[in-house]
Amino acid sequence: MILIKFKKKNFSVAIQCLETAFNITDSSYLFQPSKPLFDIFIAAEGLPAGIDDFPKPTTEEIQQANNLKEEGNTLMKSSQFEDAILKYNEAIKLNKDPAYFCNR
Repeated sequence: MILIKFKKKNFSVAIQCLETAFNITDSSYLFQPSKPLFDIFIAAEGLPAGIDDFPKPTTEEIQQANNLKEEGNTLMKSSQFEDAILKYNEAIKLNKDPAYFCNR
């Protein structure tokens, strides 16, 4: 047990030395996406690149999306999960309301 603690301490010191020598930290390179997350999401949703915000849905689209969400909820209650997800996806195409993403 003492040997394991000693080795962990050595690794910690070695990491600190390397970070100092090369002027790097975990935040310098870890978990840095190649593109901003919003751009990745926009591409996945099939929206045009370079938009700053989602297009605003019309009143009719909001109502249709809500109806689709309710249909999805009904399908979920009857354990028809895949069909429910399809309804939520249709709702999301009409209205990017965060509630629809939570349901999906």
